Amino acid sequence: MQRIFNGAKKSLLQGQTLNWVVGIASVAWLALSGVPVVAATAEPQPIKTANSYRTLGAGDYQSFIKNWDQQKSPALLAVIQTPAQWETIFHPAPVMGNRRPFSPDPKLFSRDLLLVVARVVPSPDPGGHPVFKVEKVGASQGELTFSFRFAEPPNAKSYTVKEFLGVWFPKADFKKAVFIENGKELGLLDLAQGQWSVPPASSN
Repeated sequence: MQRIFNGAKKSLLQGQTLNWVVGIASVAWLALSGVPVVAATAEPQPIKTANSYRTLGAGDYQSFIKNWDQQKSPALLAVIQTPAQWETIFHPAPVMGNRRPFSPDPKLFSRDLLLVVARVVPSPDPGGHPVFKVEKVGASQGELTFSFRFAEPPNAKSYTVKEFLGVWFPKADFKKAVFIENGKELGLLDLAQGQWSVPPASSN
């Protein structure tokens, strides 16, 4: 009986070891084949402090800024407050093996809004200085102010890309949103009149 028990125990341990080895081998194969191994990310935490913000990372979602009429507005400005508005500005970009979400959880828009500015610029060198940089985001008497720095990349390549800057800010009944670029007013959105983007977008 003891011999049988020891044999069963040895088989179990061998099975566990085999499963562990197979698991490690699978991860190694994915890495060598170029398929990204992406861990699930938790929903962003609420912004708890007034006049504080959270930057939208370029890799947070598997989406890119849609084209806009640059003749009407060289810069795209938007205050996104609903999933429908997000889908109007951003387009999903499916990539095999990448499990990042295409868009934020709709619940996020119940507490936060997203300020976005975008420009078409010559493609910057990898690892160079950022095209956009947040200076300050704040609110006073129903008016949002989004201040940032913009600089076209030096030593840029011959082709162009869309660069954007986005910040999450606590949602409230704001009447206007002012975008300040390099110390000068770039644009104003009359949120009270339903104007949430420049150039105008069709989604409500």
